[in-house]
Amino acid sequence: MIRMMLYILSLIYMNVLVLMNPVSSENCLDPLGVEDGSIPADQLTASSEWDPSHGSQRARLNTILNSEGIGAWSAKFNDLDQWIQVDLGTLKNVQGVITQGRNRYNQWVTSYEVRYSVNGNSFEVITDANGQVAEFDGNSDQDTTVTNIFYTHVYAQFIRIHPISWHNHISLRFEVLGCQVWPGNRLHSTYYKSSRSNSACRKRLEIVDLRTRSCLTCAVECMRMQGCKDFKYDTGECLFNTNGYYAAFQL
Repeated sequence: MIRMMLYILSLIYMNVLVLMNPVSSENCLDPLGVEDGSIPADQLTASSEWDPSHGSQRARLNTILNSEGIGAWSAKFNDLDQWIQVDLGTLKNVQGVITQGRNRYNQWVTSYEVRYSVNGNSFEVITDANGQVAEFDGNSDQDTTVTNIFYTHVYAQFIRIHPISWHNHISLRFEVLGCQVWPGNRLHSTYYKSSRSNSACRKRLEIVDLRTRSCLTCAVECMRMQGCKDFKYDTGECLFNTNGYYAAFQL
């Protein structure tokens, strides 16, 4: 009887967590520091730049033409191999991006893809509702901002924007939207994604049966593959991944 009561209480607690911390919420659409300079210049990088005054440090949203440089990042080449990237410093819950064209010049990106990474080495692509690579509509003028929210949020430290089409030249300013990793806005030092998917965790609001601990089981396997003995599993943590994968966090 006591065990059953504890089980019921734990399910209630998990439901409360989901209600208080929805997967996609207006409360998790904060600018993450590109525009306001909280993210330093050395955490903005790009595939190429026209010259130093057109560098990645000029890619902050609402940057204008001034004595320090032009009003955007501008790639050296106009091809599909170009990208602009931000290192958010720590793992974040990322929900979307805002983009602009180049201040005072008729150059902007008209469509793009977004890739994300937890370590800066291995990148995955943001997908749409059908599980296909998401192609986002970009800009149609120099300064109007365009916001795109991802179909499903991701955990990432690195966000990389890949232009697909452009007007005159690849030039871009941007901001990333999201929030700190929850529950309780707790940050974790290292993130590991499970090596395989599990349908039990595919639905974003599904409450995992604590009697089976299916998500925890695969998180443990993930950590073992990484050779890490200590990990942290937050109640409901495995619910918040895009394709049925789930996470473990090193302490």
